[in-house]
Amino acid sequence: HDGVVFSCRFGGNGEYLASTGDDRTVRLWKRNDADCISPAISRYESAAQARSIVDSRSQYTLLWTAYGHTARVWDCAFASSLGMLVSCGEDSTVRMWDVANGGQSVATMKGFNCLSVWSIDVDDAEALAITGGNDGSAKIWQLEDQIFLTSDCGDDPVSSPENAPGMRSFLLPRDETIVAEIPTDEPEE
Repeated sequence: HDGVVFSCRFGGNGEYLASTGDDRTVRLWKRNDADCISPAISRYESAAQARSIVDSRSQYTLLWTAYGHTARVWDCAFASSLGMLVSCGEDSTVRMWDVANGGQSVATMKGFNCLSVWSIDVDDAEALAITGGNDGSAKIWQLEDQIFLTSDCGDDPVSSPENAPGMRSFLLPRDETIVAEIPTDEPEE
């Protein structure tokens, strides 16, 4: 990364490593086999020139760099059951990247009335992502719904608060005993 690295997450039982940074990118790294490890990167080589991550037991080589966020990328999580990496950033978006296809952008989700989406985690078994923003809310996203939008709408559809299928929003007030779901204008079935 060119600048600060904000998050690093393991995926695929340690086979992959994802990182996000100040340079508006999401990067995917792959662990090399033990007999393919090259000598450690010189401590004098700049971070911008490094294309691998090395420690005493393993080496990770850069597979791809994904561009799409328009500001710093704060966090990411693997949605391994879908073959996706999901990221969130200062641009108030959540983005899905196709791990097997070079980090191709699959979906862009909006739904925050804030400047930043700070955190994300994935429940892989349910294909759900939960995000937290600086507007005091958390949002739960049904990730398969976002992929479905891609097949219907073409490249990189955007889900906004008005048309975000599979998104539930919760207020997280200071009183730890209360969590309130924010009602939508959609009629109940």
